[in-house]
Amino acid sequence: MTLMVIGSYNRDLVLTLPHLPAAGETIKAVGVAQFDGGKGSNQAVQAARCGARVVMVAALGADASGQAARALWAGEEIAAMVKDCAEPTGQAVIFVDAAGENCIAVVPGANAALSAAHVVAAVRAAPPRVVLAQREVPEDAILAGFLAAQAMGAVTVLNAAPAGLVSQALLEATDLLVVNEGEAAVLGSDSARHAMGVIVTRGAAGATHVSREAVSRDWPAFAVTVRDTTGAGDAFAGCLAAWLAAGAEITAAMPYALAAGALACTRDGAVPSLHERAAIEALASCPRGIVPA
Repeated sequence: MTLMVIGSYNRDLVLTLPHLPAAGETIKAVGVAQFDGGKGSNQAVQAARCGARVVMVAALGADASGQAARALWAGEEIAAMVKDCAEPTGQAVIFVDAAGENCIAVVPGANAALSAAHVVAAVRAAPPRVVLAQREVPEDAILAGFLAAQAMGAVTVLNAAPAGLVSQALLEATDLLVVNEGEAAVLGSDSARHAMGVIVTRGAAGATHVSREAVSRDWPAFAVTVRDTTGAGDAFAGCLAAWLAAGAEITAAMPYALAAGALACTRDGAVPSLHERAAIEALASCPRGIVPA
């Protein structure tokens, strides 16, 4: 069954630094690289590498970065339903320190031009089983897509990242909410009631699933050597959505999502850190703390 991702594409400029800069501080970078990025695109790629049939709904500019996005999705066998825009394709600048922690600045560009009409047309043209979205495209476009998809019986998953307030209307149209601890704190307790509950990711502490009835279950993380945490949350969300689209229950999907997130921390960059299904399944089948060679 189809997984539809409503989301962003950004061209990432990654600067490796000895430490993250303080206010007003100038630091000499020790490395620089460019990667494909954007939460929506990253999650779509991870889902495709997990074996899902993915449709990416996005907005791109008529520039080299837009061409790079199309080439990426074609190479990953992701069907793209693109709104062509006069605005430049989205961009992000990512600072990564020696410990693998990062901070990110995003220029939305074409991502901000994704329209509700385009998303609804995409849903109607390619009815999905699961729809996954993030907060790097306009909320009205996500809401319209979620409502259209739910009317067709689809499950809606919102990864409310980056952190920020979400309208009550969108929360009510969300079947499963996926957030990290910071995002959960911003949204508050009022966001906790969803048909499939809320998943809170906790980095090295694993993740917690809280059901609609407020029943909580903790899932431990896999121990890996962290190189760069960029893309770890996207790997988790993309893998989780892929398993849900294949018909898995949350309890069955969680070990694989946690394995995907852990593995993403072992490589630099966003898309290069997203592993294939075989590697994810190998780690998920191992005892906690043991990483397969």
